[in-house]
Amino acid sequence: MFALAIPTRQRPRATATQRARPGLLRSLENVADIPALILGHRPDVLATKRLAGAFYLDFDALPAGERNMARYVFLNDAARDLYVDWPGTARDIVGMQRRSD
Repeated sequence: MFALAIPTRQRPRATATQRARPGLLRSLENVADIPALILGHRPDVLATKRLAGAFYLDFDALPAGERNMARYVFLNDAARDLYVDWPGTARDIVGMQRRSD
């Protein structure tokens, strides 16, 4: 967490907008009765099933820049109740963030 919070002296890199690939979107549509979503490498939420909106959060209703699992896990109080092992989930999210840098 501290490493993520400490500002870097490097200039931020311009990143291309991520999109879910068509094959992944088709796979997502074929998943039934599961609150599934597709995450990008930051972990931005790129696509969701309707049931995911009921289970987690309606990511589609958020502005594009706020559709992110890290934001959800750390800034949404409901996430602490949803995840049985919230500290473990928080560590996983931080690990995802570090891998994407």
